[in-house]
Amino acid sequence: MFFAWDSESGRKLAEFRGHDRNVVFASVSPDSEHLVSGSGYSKVRVWSLRSGKQRQTLPEDAAIHPPMIVQNSKSARILFSVTPINSSGILQLDSGEFSDQFAGHLQTEAAAASRLVTHTDHQVLVRDGRSGDRLGTFHQRLGRILEAKPSPTGDHVFLRTEDGPSWIWNWSTNETVLVTGDHNIIHATAFHPTQPQVVYGGDDGVVGARNFATGARLKPFSCPGEISQLIYNPAGDRLLVISSENRGFLLNSDSLDVVTEFTSPDHTFNRAVFVADGKRILTYRRSTSTLACWDAETGELIHQVESPGGKLRLAVGVLGTKAVLASDQAGLFVWDVVSGQLVRRAAGSYAAVAFLDHETIVAATAHPFARLARNQRAKFGPPQLELWNVGDNSAEPQRVVTLQGAVHTLRITDDPNRILIGRRHFPLAVYDSQNRKPIGQIRGHAAPISFAALLPDRNEIVSCSYDTQVMIWDAKTLRLKRTLASHRSPITSAAIAADGQMLASADHDGTLNLWNLDAENQPDPLYHLDAFEEPIEGCSLSAFNARVVAYTQRGQWNVWDTTSGKPAQWDAEKQRVAFAEFQPDGSRLLLVPSSRDTQRFPSQIVSPAGKVVQLKLQRYPL
Repeated sequence: MFFAWDSESGRKLAEFRGHDRNVVFASVSPDSEHLVSGSGYSKVRVWSLRSGKQRQTLPEDAAIHPPMIVQNSKSARILFSVTPINSSGILQLDSGEFSDQFAGHLQTEAAAASRLVTHTDHQVLVRDGRSGDRLGTFHQRLGRILEAKPSPTGDHVFLRTEDGPSWIWNWSTNETVLVTGDHNIIHATAFHPTQPQVVYGGDDGVVGARNFATGARLKPFSCPGEISQLIYNPAGDRLLVISSENRGFLLNSDSLDVVTEFTSPDHTFNRAVFVADGKRILTYRRSTSTLACWDAETGELIHQVESPGGKLRLAVGVLGTKAVLASDQAGLFVWDVVSGQLVRRAAGSYAAVAFLDHETIVAATAHPFARLARNQRAKFGPPQLELWNVGDNSAEPQRVVTLQGAVHTLRITDDPNRILIGRRHFPLAVYDSQNRKPIGQIRGHAAPISFAALLPDRNEIVSCSYDTQVMIWDAKTLRLKRTLASHRSPITSAAIAADGQMLASADHDGTLNLWNLDAENQPDPLYHLDAFEEPIEGCSLSAFNARVVAYTQRGQWNVWDTTSGKPAQWDAEKQRVAFAEFQPDGSRLLLVPSSRDTQRFPSQIVSPAGKVVQLKLQRYPL
């Protein structure tokens, strides 16, 4: 439930009931007759502003981050952010172009690009890796598909589901073998590198094995805790089992008998990989401080090194002597597996990494999928692939390939010029605000969209995102027209002037940029203001673009003159606020205090001279 209030009298106009979750955004139509609202991962609703009755439900689910919606009367458009869309394809590294693009999650475990396996929640597709032609389709009716892992030959696919049965599917014959029933939850699977055998384990700590050619089952193996990962060594004679109890078991792959086991109270791990021809094992945790190297035969700890913080991804070189860790907060770290020494590091934020050859790594930049924590700091930039030389100490990559969408998985194929890419887009839905029918989607941002608006009389849409980018789109074709210079950190809020000539964009580092949207080519903003030393929560432009106000997550606020970029004279008392916005047609400022005591700290509309009108607007908790 939420409310509409009269801004002059503070009188409640209407109550709106119908959302089954917290309402995270709402927008009043320019004629003040309707209101559009949405809550995370649910339908967008259209209401009568006067009666509070629901008029319509739009068909697409709104994204839970960020709380953003906008309407425009002249262009008759409704814009709102929707849930992310996963896509995949093959990147031609020499040209930077995608030769094939597919919807769904890309499974990158296959050794080559001869077969491409993608899946959505209820469908799996197998395509030819060269032509992109569809070879097979599988529909899963019960349970959401979590993983569709191809066998080394590419002929079989293991379908792991959530709350549903799991299968081994032969796409060429369309035959299936049931592995588990509806109530068996599988967390990890692995195909034998040379034999028609698959292993699987779940939350019960039991590892099962099955020959999918004969249907024969091996004696199961049990261990404490849940099964986190299963992996065969290159020769296929050993199976590594990683449990949630911080323990690793090396099994004979034919009998599933224990050969050796290892554990350490000094560090935790839930991921592992064989290196040095299977003679050593590297263990780590997705968020950990230690990378450990073990002897694969004795289970003895050889050495351990301190790894960076953040979410980690690990890749091992083709010779098995070097490993690289990619962190979404601390950058790239390349280790010598034999000596345990750090070879090189590169600052930045990375989501995926792989070795292109023994000396070259390719890394995909990372972007936040939600609003950052107040004290979280990381270097973000535009979505791109970077090529680094392991032996070179240069601070810059050898080459950069600009991309659209956030890359979350990548794998090198037999052809090093063809890279399997899994991407995630954060779209902006565009609807006709009169008939409320969809017009299309804007896709290009690699992180959640924090602001969008239609530019008056320009037939353009401007969007800002946590991916640090400001983009200008054609409102008719929904194609990208130009991109403004990037921020150094995620853009948390923005504001458009009433005449559409000026844009204010604010970021997580406390920077406020002012842009002249009439200039087609502007390498830098009009003003770059180091406004605060903490994340900016919101900003607003006054009438005639004279002033801009910005406020932070902790309630600090200030007003600047847009002609000089200097703080403006403002006589209002600087109480901490939860919200600050200029009146669209004037210079008066609405200030909503962060305190929930509406009697002692009422909301105010203040003028530059300090004249105050108090409003007793109800605030949380309701």
